[in-house]
Amino acid sequence: LVIRMFESESSSDGGWISWFCDLEGHEFFCEIDLDYIKDSFNLYGLKERIPKFNEAMKMIMSSESPDSEDLNDQSFLEIY
Repeated sequence: LVIRMFESESSSDGGWISWFCDLEGHEFFCEIDLDYIKDSFNLYGLKERIPKFNEAMKMIMSSESPDSEDLNDQSFLEIY
């Protein structure tokens, strides 16, 4: 059911962040500059608290939107 919701969304080339913000129910999320996300000061303490932090950061920083193959991949969904 969750995957179907994702698949119904458009997969523009805006990257993961644009894709995530455009999902239904995410109207209150906003895109921020990648430099802010990359700044280690803004990430302080997160690495210890978030499982698979490095994988999640790689996903978030991706310039590609997830496709149906990603959305059917269990490891992708665990990081998501």
